[in-house]
Amino acid sequence: MLIVYSYDEDGVYLGKTQADESPLEPGKYLIPANATETPPPGEKECYAIVFTGTVWEYAEDHRGETRYSTAAETLGMQVEVINVGSLDKVAPDTTDKEAPDVPLGHRLTWMDAEWALEPPDPADAIRLRIAEIESAVTPRRIREAVLGTDDAWLAKRNAEIKALRGKL
Repeated sequence: MLIVYSYDEDGVYLGKTQADESPLEPGKYLIPANATETPPPGEKECYAIVFTGTVWEYAEDHRGETRYSTAAETLGMQVEVINVGSLDKVAPDTTDKEAPDVPLGHRLTWMDAEWALEPPDPADAIRLRIAEIESAVTPRRIREAVLGTDDAWLAKRNAEIKALRGKL
């Protein structure tokens, strides 16, 4: 019986197992893929044991940790660390600081290792208000205006939109 030590495709230690004896060469053992006869060192808190191909080494283990993206294209999105290694390699452009809720119209930025909220552009606030007014113009309201039962309401909304567009 020969004990071997298994690791995954990234070299991360999985556990020990038993190698099978060769059916063609009694007394010789078949070492499975991703396994070695070299025993790993003992466990170390916050580290994974990784086989480099020749020796076992410790690697930072942040797997399962939640981080938040500081990259422009995914800013503020939650990221789960899935690989072992230093955070700058396995979770670059992330922070452990949770991104704040972003009020409508504001913009989230990452500046000087802190989250910041940029105030809304006044033009964006006007566009948002126009969109709110337009979303209130339902098929029922249009039908009432066409039938003449409540055309004042629609006229007022149109005047509001026209006045807002004049401010852009």
